[in-house]
Amino acid sequence: MWFLASCVAMAFALGLHGVICRVDVPLDRVVRFLAVGSAAGLALLVFMFRAYGISSVETWAAVFCYAFACELYIFLFTLVSSSISANLLMTLHGKTLTAQEVDALYDSERMVAQRVRRLLATGFLRAEGSDLKVTPKGLRLQRSLSALRGFFRHRD
Repeated sequence: MWFLASCVAMAFALGLHGVICRVDVPLDRVVRFLAVGSAAGLALLVFMFRAYGISSVETWAAVFCYAFACELYIFLFTLVSSSISANLLMTLHGKTLTAQEVDALYDSERMVAQRVRRLLATGFLRAEGSDLKVTPKGLRLQRSLSALRGFFRHRD
């Protein structure tokens, strides 16, 4: 029962996320899913609490299973949206491109411009004339990433 409830909540979140992504809302896809996923997760928690109680193993198994599925979904759709290989495979599905067309499609200047647009749209950068400045939100992300790199001893 707990697994079925978790699956139903995930299916509801995915369906609603699909609908909301087709509506003109000024939020990126991750934020949209976080809003929808949080609401579905809260509904799942309330349902499980009423069915089994707050300290039940079934309640927390359903919640953690749902949270894992949400994290996996976010990871996969952000990976696909930013992965050159995944994007190329999706572009080539059902059509053929020459090597020159692929080179033009993945021109490094266009790709950098696209990444800058995403950073601007998500509020990590702001434009001041022709200059780009890191926002406080971008600084927080940079500090978090630097701390994680240090923790895991990743070097350049």
